[in-house]
Amino acid sequence: MKNFVLLGSLWRRAVEFANEASADQYIAQHCQGIDYEKCSADELQSRFAGLKKEYLNYENAQDSIRGMIVVQAA
Repeated sequence: MKNFVLLGSLWRRAVEFANEASADQYIAQHCQGIDYEKCSADELQSRFAGLKKEYLNYENAQDSIRGMIVVQAA
C-alpha cells in the first residue's frame, strides 16, 4: 500500500495517510506544482536507510493524516 507522500526535493518530508486513497486525494488537492512521490513504508525505509528519520504524530479526526516523517542528513 502506497500511503506515504514524499514531498520536496531538498528537504524531504513524508506524510503518512491512513490509506492509499487518502494519499491520492491529498495529492490531487495539494501537490500541484511541487515535487512529490507516492511510496510505501518499505520503499521509504529502504530509500533512506542510512539517514536519521524523525516521526511526528498527527492525530486529527477531520482528515486522514497519521503523521509525518522528516528525513535528516546524517
